[in-house]
Order: sequence, then structure tokens, then C-alpha cells
Amino acid sequence: MSEQAAAKPKNWLGFWLALALILILVAVGTGVGVYFFARQQAAGAEETKQLPVYQLSLRPFTVNLADSNFRRYLRVQITIEVNKKGLVSELKSKEYRLRDTIINLLSGKEVAELAEKDVLRRELVNAINDLLDEGEIAAIYFEEFIIQ
Repeated sequence: MSEQAAAKPKNWLGFWLALALILILVAVGTGVGVYFFARQQAAGAEETKQLPVYQLSLRPFTVNLADSNFRRYLRVQITIEVNKKGLVSELKSKEYRLRDTIINLLSGKEVAELAEKDVLRRELVNAINDLLDEGEIAAIYFEEFIIQ
């Protein structure tokens, strides 16, 4: 009987040690999981940080189109979006060249060519970027686009 009594505490001791080991492993696993999850969230937050956006709205343009059969004109108002504040001041200082470039590009178009606004937008972005010394514009938006 004394052997059974002595064996019983050892069984309980083994049970509690195994339970403690399992709890420690679960706690460590949870801690590691939380650490990596928080790290991924922080990396995702850094990727979604947006650059500051600055705009420059230009006065409306009215140009005759290149259609030879008709007397048609285009009235368009453009807003330029940039990510650097210095580009806004550079664009303002070169506004006369900017307007001339845009007028030349638009007046060389026929009505059929203006149907694809995305193509026109890319052409304008490229033409304006050629004028800039530092940086590039991010986007162009048409606030008004009337063909008559």
C-alpha cells in the first residue's frame, strides 16, 4: 500500500509539469504569432502612406481644333496634381510656357482624337514633364471638357 501512496504524488507531479509545459508553449506560440501579425500590420500601414498632394488649377483653355471641314473648338479646364510643393511654384513660374505647350498640343488635335481622354491625358503629362527641371507631375484632371 505504501508503494501505491508514494506513486500517486509522482503522477500528480508529472501531470502538473506537463500542463505547465503545455501552457508555456501556448503562451510562447501566441506571443510569437502576435509579434509577427503586428509586424505585418505595421509594414502594411507604411505601404499605404500616401504622399502629400498639391494641385494647380489652370485658367480655362479655348482652342480651335485641327478639323479642316468644320469650325470646332475645345474649351477645357485642367488641374495638375503634384507630390512636391516645389513643383507647384516651378509650374507657376513657367505658366506661360505651360499654357503655350498645352495650347499647341490641343489645337493640333481633331475631334476624333479627343474621344480618348486617357490618351490625351498621357500626352499632356509627358509634354508638361518635359518642361520641368525637377520631378514630375502625378496626374492631370479635366474639370471642364467641352467640344463645340
